[in-house]
Amino acid sequence: MRIVYMLTLLIMMGISDLSAQRAPLYLIREGGKFGYVNKDKKIVITPRFFAAYNFWEGLAPVREAGLYGYIDTSGHYVIPPRFEQALPFHGGLARVYENGKPVYIDKSGHKAFDDVYVSVRTFNDNRAIVVDSQYHTGVIDTRGKMIVEPAFDYLSIADFQYGHAYANTRAHGAYFIDTMGKKIDLPYQYDKIERAKGWNNTKSKLDGVIASREPFDDMELIYTANGQIEISSAGDFSYMDSSGLLAQHAPSYTLPYNKNIDYLEEINYRIDTVSSPEIKPEDWENYPKKITSADTLFPAAKIGILAVPDAKIVADERYNGHKVFVFNAGQKTATLLTTHDRLLMWLEALTKDNEWVPLETTPRGNRHFSSNFIRQTSLPAQSYWELNCPVYEGTFKTKMRYAMCYLPKADNYASQVIIYSNEFSGSINPGQLLTPLYESRL
Repeated sequence: MRIVYMLTLLIMMGISDLSAQRAPLYLIREGGKFGYVNKDKKIVITPRFFAAYNFWEGLAPVREAGLYGYIDTSGHYVIPPRFEQALPFHGGLARVYENGKPVYIDKSGHKAFDDVYVSVRTFNDNRAIVVDSQYHTGVIDTRGKMIVEPAFDYLSIADFQYGHAYANTRAHGAYFIDTMGKKIDLPYQYDKIERAKGWNNTKSKLDGVIASREPFDDMELIYTANGQIEISSAGDFSYMDSSGLLAQHAPSYTLPYNKNIDYLEEINYRIDTVSSPEIKPEDWENYPKKITSADTLFPAAKIGILAVPDAKIVADERYNGHKVFVFNAGQKTATLLTTHDRLLMWLEALTKDNEWVPLETTPRGNRHFSSNFIRQTSLPAQSYWELNCPVYEGTFKTKMRYAMCYLPKADNYASQVIIYSNEFSGSINPGQLLTPLYESRL
C-alpha cells in the first residue's frame, strides 16, 4: 500500500513539474533588458537579455551578449549562443543567421539542410518561402524539399496560412496556391486580390474574432504558442484572448542607456529645409541653423560631418547619445540627398578585416514606405543641421564614422561623392551587419 502511495505521489509530482514547465511565460522588459514572468506576474526568468522572443515549442531565442542562443522555460541554454540573429521554432525548425548566412536549424542546434539561400522565412503549415542565389522565390517543406521551384515569374509569395498562400506573379497576376504549389480555383470571379492591411476585425484561429474600433497603429500583433495574443507598443507588453486582458506589463526603465541591437538599422536622420514665420518655434522639427562667428567647430569653406562624442545628449527619449553636425561653411548652397524626408547619411564601422561597412540602410518597404526613393535637398551657405544620434554598444570594439552623399553639381547625380566624418571609438554586435530576420505577422 505504501509503495502504491509513493508511486502515486511521484506521478503527481511529475505531473505537477511538467505542468509547471508548460505554464505559459510572458515577456517583460525592465531597465532595457528582457525577462519572463508567469500569468501572476511573478518573475520566472530574471531580465538579463538585450533581445528575446516568446517561447515557441518549449524554446525561446535570446541574446545575452553579442550572439543568440535558445533557452528553455527554466532559463537554461539548450542551444548555446552562436547565432548573429535567431527566431522562434516553428514545426521543429528555426531561422537563424550563422556566419552571416540565413539557415534553418533543428532543436539540437544542427543545420537542417545543406541548401544555401539568400533569404528564408518562417515555416507555416510546414511550408517556408525561400529566395535562391538568382533571387527567385520558391517554397520548401520541413525536409528541405523544394515544393515550388524558384522561378522568375513569382514576384512574391506570402506565408502560408490555413493551407494556402497569396502568390503574385508577373505573367498571371495574383492568386492563391495550396501547399503543393497548385493554383486554387475560387468558386467566383474576381478582378484582383490584395493583401489585407490593418488589424480591424482580425480573425484568430485560436480565439475567434477580435473586434476593435481602431486599428492597432504602430503596434505588433503576434500569436503566441500559448494561445494568447501579444500586443506590444513602445516596450509595453499586454496579453489577451477573446475573454479579455490576461496580463499587462508596463516596463520600468533606467534612462538613458546605450542602444544594444543586432540588426542593420534604418536611416533616421530627420531634417527640414525651409523655415517659415508661420511656423511656431516649438513646432520646428530640424531646420538649418546659422553658423555664427562664435561657432569654431566647423572648418572654414568646408562641407562635412562632425561627430562630437563628448557632446552627450539623450536620443529618442531613452538612449545615451551624442551630437552630430552636418555643416556647410562655404559660400554656396550645398546639394545633399534625402530618402523619405531623412538625410541620406549612415553610420559605418570598421570590421576585423579592416573594411568599413554600413550599420544603417535606407528604409525597407513597409506600410509607411512604398519604395526607397531619393530626392535632393539644400543646405544653405553658412548653415548646419544638428542631429542627436544614439550611442551603440556591443561585444566588438571598433572605430566608427558617419558618411553621406553630396552633389557638387546640383541635378547631376553622376557628380555624387561620399563625405565622411571624423572617426571615433564605439562597439557593435555581429548582427548589426545583417538585414533583420523578421518574424511572420498575421
